[in-house]
Amino acid sequence: MMKRFMGLALALSLSGCGTIMNFGPGPCAIYSYPHIYGGVAFSVGDAMWMGPLNFIFLLLDLPFTLVADTVTLPVTIITTVTYEEKAPKEKPKPK
Repeated sequence: MMKRFMGLALALSLSGCGTIMNFGPGPCAIYSYPHIYGGVAFSVGDAMWMGPLNFIFLLLDLPFTLVADTVTLPVTIITTVTYEEKAPKEKPKPK
C-alpha cells in the first residue's frame, strides 16, 4: 500500500513541469504570457542541452506535460490572441 502511494506521489510530482513553468507567475514564468503548448516546448528545449539524465526525465514528464498543455489549450489560445492584438506592431524600416 505504501509503495503504491509513493509511486503515485512520484508520478504526480513529475506531471507537467513544463506547463507549470509556462503558467508560472512573475519571474518564474518563461514567457511574458502562456504560449500554446509552451510547456512541451520548454521541456524539450530544456532537455536538449542538459544531458542523458534530463533526457530520462523528459521521457517520464513529456506525456504528462502534453496532457496538461492540451487541457490548458483554451486558456492559452485566448491569451495568445489577446496578447497579439495588444502587442505593438513593428513599423517597417525605411529603405
